[in-house]
Amino acid sequence: KPPYRLYTLSYAIDVNNIDFAPGPDGNYRGDFEYGVNVFTSDGDEVVNTTSKEVNPILPPAVYQSMLKGGANAHQEIAVPATGDYFLRIAVHDMATGRIGSIEIPTASVTAK
Repeated sequence: KPPYRLYTLSYAIDVNNIDFAPGPDGNYRGDFEYGVNVFTSDGDEVVNTTSKEVNPILPPAVYQSMLKGGANAHQEIAVPATGDYFLRIAVHDMATGRIGSIEIPTASVTAK
């Protein structure tokens, strides 16, 4: 229920554990998704969720750069302004099924 606070997430995704396949054209192709779920403090209920699937086709130089510096992405999600919640932020490699995630209590996030 309103009111909400809008959270902006900035990802620096380590692509070393994402399966990028070299194509016949020399470019690298990947298929992964990143997203966030907002849970109640007891973890029993998801109150909001957002995700995005991406299918990058990267020239070799860009792929090598991303192996060193990661892939940058951004998302926004609304969280109820009152109450205790936590964010479960995850990256999912669609080719291998591997998932990496982290949980952050919203109480530990400070406003800018």
